[in-house]
Amino acid sequence: DGYIVTNNHVVEDATELRVVLFNGRELDAEIVGADPFSDLAVLKVEGDDFPSVPFGEAEDVRVGQWVLAFGSPLNAELSNTVTSGIISSLGRYSGGNNSISNYIQTDAAVNPGNSGGPLVNLRGEIVGINSAIATRTGTFNGISFAIPVDIVRNTVEQLIDSGAVERGYLGISFGAVNPALARALDVGPGAALVAAVTEDAQGREPAGEAGIRPDDVITAVDGVTLRDSRQIVSLISNKRPGDRVDLTIVRDGDEETVTVRLGVRPENPLGTPQGGEQLQPMSESGDDAEPAEMEGLGLTIQTATPAALRRFGIEAENVKGVLVTGVERSSEAYRDADLRRGVVITEVDRKPVANRAEFESALAGVGAGETFLVRVQRFARNGDAVSTLTALTKPD
Repeated sequence: DGYIVTNNHVVEDATELRVVLFNGRELDAEIVGADPFSDLAVLKVEGDDFPSVPFGEAEDVRVGQWVLAFGSPLNAELSNTVTSGIISSLGRYSGGNNSISNYIQTDAAVNPGNSGGPLVNLRGEIVGINSAIATRTGTFNGISFAIPVDIVRNTVEQLIDSGAVERGYLGISFGAVNPALARALDVGPGAALVAAVTEDAQGREPAGEAGIRPDDVITAVDGVTLRDSRQIVSLISNKRPGDRVDLTIVRDGDEETVTVRLGVRPENPLGTPQGGEQLQPMSESGDDAEPAEMEGLGLTIQTATPAALRRFGIEAENVKGVLVTGVERSSEAYRDADLRRGVVITEVDRKPVANRAEFESALAGVGAGETFLVRVQRFARNGDAVSTLTALTKPD
């Protein structure tokens, strides 16, 4: 029918589009619809009886499977090039929650100019659309990425039907659980920690309506165990508003299943917390509280006074807790709990701590060798804070 699938980044800045067929024939094309979120676009040329390539099935794609990549790399003299390789990995996740962030990795040679070309199996079925490479030179280094066929099919069908894509929206801001927290809660390393409940494009809070709360840990979506917290984005975004999904969550040590009716994804949802910036302290004198080393934890802390916070570039007001002023790189706190200088600890073992004395009192109530939860605030330079959970183990 004259529909052509390509990448959004190939056509997004174009003022005029012409398609060159394999036989050299040139046709004017127009954009039917484009979706920056998945980096896919659909074009239309006039005519009929064009050859087409069928879609394969995402569940049939396997690591080690042979594939062919079609495209026109580098320049016009290399148009209509076919390269071969294998599926190197599935479910490669990149970026936060403003892109589909789920790719097929292959070692089939792909270079600039290949974008938008099909990745096909040996039956001639599309299993992905070539989209990106990992490179330090600007050209192929043995690692390329394709958008999976299930995402392509869903996006293309909607673009052809309406020129736009409606995506389901869970309504949370989230981040990955760090190794220390995963051990403390006995969850997998791919689990997602809910940081906040957010509104969809219509002002609903889909997750909030279902009872999801900050500090809930999501371990599975519709029975699919998360291998990476960012997997939530592709699992949810490939569904439609109004669809229902079952989330397996861990709350206060107990596992339960919650059903969420998805909302409408806003154009620019809240980003995934990435742990905040690691800020360097500025030279200034006049501590209001002396730092103290927490032996065995690998931490140096002091009460989070305004003067102490300013030395780390934090201008936030009404901060209650203890400021981490030093972390031993060999410690669990640095390696697994992801604690860094400039974060503020506000809870220890689920008890609020407003100063160093309260921190030490809460820590004294933890048994030797026991793992306990720690709430921290991570600050950006503008004073905005993200609150997250982590865990530490009290030394024997």
